[in-house]
Amino acid sequence: KCRFIPAVTLGLDDMKMAYRMINASRRSHITCLVAWFSFVSMCLMVQLAPGHFFGVKAANNNFSRVPRLACHVAALFFLICVFHYVDDFMNVDPVVGKHTAHEGLALILKTMGYSVEPSKNKKNGLKHKAIGAITNLSRVQKEQTAEVSPDLQSVGKMLTGLRKMKAAGRCKPSEAENVVGKCRWFTSQLRDRAGTAALQPFAQRLKETKTEWLEEMDHSLEFLETVFDPEFIAMIEIKAHEITG
Repeated sequence: KCRFIPAVTLGLDDMKMAYRMINASRRSHITCLVAWFSFVSMCLMVQLAPGHFFGVKAANNNFSRVPRLACHVAALFFLICVFHYVDDFMNVDPVVGKHTAHEGLALILKTMGYSVEPSKNKKNGLKHKAIGAITNLSRVQKEQTAEVSPDLQSVGKMLTGLRKMKAAGRCKPSEAENVVGKCRWFTSQLRDRAGTAALQPFAQRLKETKTEWLEEMDHSLEFLETVFDPEFIAMIEIKAHEITG
């Protein structure tokens, strides 16, 4: 058991040019040329494969293999604690590290043929907003407690957008996609997949062509307004303190 808990910080990075658009005609024969270097034959290998390994649905899952590999290399060879969501990286580094986690990650990505976006780097600090949530590590050393809470400003914008859709009486599939994408992060801390269930009417809209606002969407909005009410969040924090304290 470790008796010494160091003060730690959180740093953020973003891969540069992770997303690229490739034009493809619907009438063209859908194939891919895959090239890789074979360490067995010690030469470049090329293979023709049917279909596309990228696109609206497959792009994130397939691309995530790259940052996932970078995270494993960082942990195994550099003892850097870093994790990712697609092309967004978050590292947890001791205060004495002095930003070396970022430098190590940048080196690893450069070796892999990628790079980090300098303008999106957030130097390590005790508190940061990352992917729609506020992470506070100031209590880690003394209380072994990290705090993660929804960013109320972002949540407020999301709820305002939903209320406008309700007032207009419509929700287009593109709007539903935006709602699901943002709200899944906001509701990820709820137990028993309650957040996923609440977003089901919007997730279903992605598969439809109709645009009218449904009664089920009313229930979803009511649920989100309740769980993200500042007074409700404060009450949950008090209960959590009573249980742990």
